[in-house]
Amino acid sequence: MDKWDTRWLNLAASKAAWSQDPSTGVAAIVVRDHKFDIASGFNGLPGGMDDGILASLPREAKYEMMIHAEVNAVILSRQNLCGCHMYIHPMSPCGRCASVIAQAGITRVVAPRLHEDSALFRRWEPSLAIGRYVLKACGVELVLV
Repeated sequence: MDKWDTRWLNLAASKAAWSQDPSTGVAAIVVRDHKFDIASGFNGLPGGMDDGILASLPREAKYEMMIHAEVNAVILSRQNLCGCHMYIHPMSPCGRCASVIAQAGITRVVAPRLHEDSALFRRWEPSLAIGRYVLKACGVELVLV
């Protein structure tokens, strides 16, 4: 990891606090040529929905409506992302997001490595394992730090 990887990952960590999901704040930043911020996203409801409804939604309903940070970043980029990198905090992408990342042409993903004793690891590891599998099968480099 070089200084630019550290900078982008730190920025993603800061933006993760903007997440509308109170239990899993995630942010993703798409970068071109290692230095140009193309787009960023965080977990949230679709534009136009009132964030205030989150407190009253059952967990299952919330997760059906929530757009993951990685997907938000890809959608908001509104451009060809072939060859771009994505920085994600606080964990690597789930299986669905990994598929979107690979399909978008992103070639490298940098994310923190979760500790096996963390609550995030216990809750998300099955989906993160699928994400790692998808990225590897599609030739997307995954750097866990």
